[in-house]
Amino acid sequence: MVNDFCPCFTALLHWRGQPVSEVTVMPKRGIVVDADGHVMESFPGAVDWVAELEEPYKRLAPRYFDFNTGGGRVFMDGKIWAKPWPKGREVAGEAEPFDVQASRSGMWVPDQRIKDMDLDGIDVSVSFGGTIALAVSGMDDAGLALAISRAFNNWLSRYCKAYPDRLKGVAVVPFQSPAEAAKEVRRAVHDLGLCAVAAPTHVRERPLSNDEFMPIYAEIERQDVPLCVHAVVGLHNLMPAGGERHGKFFFGNLLGFPTEIMQAVASVVCEGVMDRFPKLRVGFMEGGAGWLPYLMQRMDEHYEIMGRQVAAKHKPSEYVRGERFFISADPEEEGIPYVMEKIGAERVVYLSDYWHYDAKFPGSVPHVLSREDMTPAQKRLYLGENAARLYNLP
Repeated sequence: MVNDFCPCFTALLHWRGQPVSEVTVMPKRGIVVDADGHVMESFPGAVDWVAELEEPYKRLAPRYFDFNTGGGRVFMDGKIWAKPWPKGREVAGEAEPFDVQASRSGMWVPDQRIKDMDLDGIDVSVSFGGTIALAVSGMDDAGLALAISRAFNNWLSRYCKAYPDRLKGVAVVPFQSPAEAAKEVRRAVHDLGLCAVAAPTHVRERPLSNDEFMPIYAEIERQDVPLCVHAVVGLHNLMPAGGERHGKFFFGNLLGFPTEIMQAVASVVCEGVMDRFPKLRVGFMEGGAGWLPYLMQRMDEHYEIMGRQVAAKHKPSEYVRGERFFISADPEEEGIPYVMEKIGAERVVYLSDYWHYDAKFPGSVPHVLSREDMTPAQKRLYLGENAARLYNLP
């Protein structure tokens, strides 16, 4: 499927739902793949969790409720998700767009998702879960975590099969139960047709290079789908760096996403995960990319001086520049051309982050096409060709 952007069109760019500028976008033929969009399985009524869950877990189905400031929350595993911040602040603070009620129906209604994709010029959308799905590896009840993983993957598969050529889904598995997680990887990919497996940046402070997670990676490699590390905020036992120290969501979001992805990159690259699984593709999502050239240089410097302390067989930069490493960059990141120059133009993928509070929707694709600092070849790679390789899309 190809989006021609033809012959040319005038696009009204938006930021947080408000029109900000009008540009004329010239045609740049090529597929557009959103490497990181989202569904919203926590929206009231989006998923019938009682019906989806297997026994004996139906009675423990996630339940939505209104939090004390009006924002939506989910009660599951004996806790409130997303986690309220210290000093009684809700995870969204005073930012109303965080209220799940403000989400777009395309996050759970496939027909509307396709309309939204067409509005933004997206051919294929790869969807990660939201609060419930991305929380499974932080749950205390391992059995419930597996049951919710299976239920979500079933629901996501049906959502995507409404438009199988355009909607793709990312499975979740419970990292706290590696053997069961590996089985669910196989079922989610082989039986349900999902195209990738999501991972948190850590599990209860255990890095992704921990030996206990290796059976999961082995099965992901066997299924020939990517491991996609996705930063999260506000989820118990998966919390990012920065937020709790400052006591405000502002810092949890500002610092947590990039620094957590930094740590995940360092763990996977420097501790030999990509050596142990030589065919495993890895994507690092929603943490930006402008910092990566610096981290790559710093990893190489440390490897030269004290490389015997880690398991990597080669300089870290060789993995980052290799054909199995991918990282997402926000459409408005000024450093995209620089990152492409330093790590390779084939390594950086586009994400819309549809539809989170800070997503540039609609208008993210026209924004990229209007950029004067990126070449036509860079735009084609960034907007779709790289993600098609990451997810092994036809």
